[in-house]
Amino acid sequence: MSLQANEDCQHPSESDCCCGMKPFQARVIVEKHELDDKRYRLMNFLATNANTLHPEERDRLNRQLDLMRQYSGVLAERIAAFQ
Repeated sequence: MSLQANEDCQHPSESDCCCGMKPFQARVIVEKHELDDKRYRLMNFLATNANTLHPEERDRLNRQLDLMRQYSGVLAERIAAFQ
């Protein structure tokens, strides 16, 4: 089974879709990809702008980033279990 979601697939039913996986599996893969994209953008933002942020806001963003890492890890575990 491929673990790449086909963005053109509309997942019309709960049966196997054109990309060889269940629709919920494709949704989890897309969710992880989108989350990781946001996580990397936040990491880059913090790396270049942390000193300009109020310390409380910097703390909130660092906590958010940590939770995003954990969430991404759980999604990765779920994806690994698809095989």
